[in-house]
Amino acid sequence: MGQGVAGLAAGSLHAEARQLLNEIAGLLPSMAAALTVILITWGLATLARRIAQYCFRYVNNPTRRNLIRHVTYYVAWALGIFAALDVLGVNPTTFVTGLGLGGVALGFALKDLVSNLVSGLMILLTGTFQINDQIVVGDTEGTVERIEVRATHIRRMTAGWSWSRTGTC
Repeated sequence: MGQGVAGLAAGSLHAEARQLLNEIAGLLPSMAAALTVILITWGLATLARRIAQYCFRYVNNPTRRNLIRHVTYYVAWALGIFAALDVLGVNPTTFVTGLGLGGVALGFALKDLVSNLVSGLMILLTGTFQINDQIVVGDTEGTVERIEVRATHIRRMTAGWSWSRTGTC
């Protein structure tokens, strides 16, 4: 009787493994297509960034040029990822809806990060201060070396580097 149960279990396990391998084999073409879409997206995103860099080379503010270049690159990636998900059979509408609902919860959890991002965009777009300006942020006084969306890099007067979250500038 022990042999019969062991044989039955082994046969069932073998059938399940065969079914799993068949399902994986069925997914391989769509996974290959999705990988192809991602590789094409990588090339197109890089091309879009270079085109944006070329088209906006006359923008006087280097920080704004950098912002435009990055936004162009990441928008191209977002579109490519949605296309790859569609190839895999994931409904992009459902995915975006889930991101929206999850975004509300994350928004409350990450309010400081969102505050820094919004403040950074406002600084970049309004030009509140520029690179090489002398500013005071809290206890830090120095020269603005680099402005990013999330942080402002300051060379302190006393020597050394400092960075300040953009929400505090």
